[in-house]
Amino acid sequence: MSIDYVILDQGTFVYARGWGALTDDDVIAHERRVMADPRVRRGFRQLLDYRWVVDDRVGEDLLNRLRDVHAHAKAKVHGARYAVVAHSAHWFRLGNAYPCDQLGMTCIVFNCPSTAGIWLGVNDIDMADAWSVELPEAFANVDRRAVAAPAAQP
Repeated sequence: MSIDYVILDQGTFVYARGWGALTDDDVIAHERRVMADPRVRRGFRQLLDYRWVVDDRVGEDLLNRLRDVHAHAKAKVHGARYAVVAHSAHWFRLGNAYPCDQLGMTCIVFNCPSTAGIWLGVNDIDMADAWSVELPEAFANVDRRAVAAPAAQP
């Protein structure tokens, strides 16, 4: 799996990082792990940091599969706030299309982890300090700076 996470703030905040090749199955497996993790509290906040993904294999079918996972954990995701740090315009399109409001959750796609952290009420420096698992060495030199926001689609 190319997504790992840590739980902070007594189960109210999940900080996840993805790297390498990322597929629908990776995202679904991650969400299932988070939903099943008893340390994660109802209405949690999650920052999904995908700046290290270099091969994005996530498709449009992800939205239906993700909705099914979240629908089965509706009590846990109700009130949840998801911030996705985007590495491509594709994630902005997916974020806009995901019907998270039907599940009582909010999802916003950002191009900067600091802004995402502000929205979630966490400091990105604290997140970096709390992260105890290093990325695989092959991804240590991947540019992790914020990407430019995608151009508006006509």
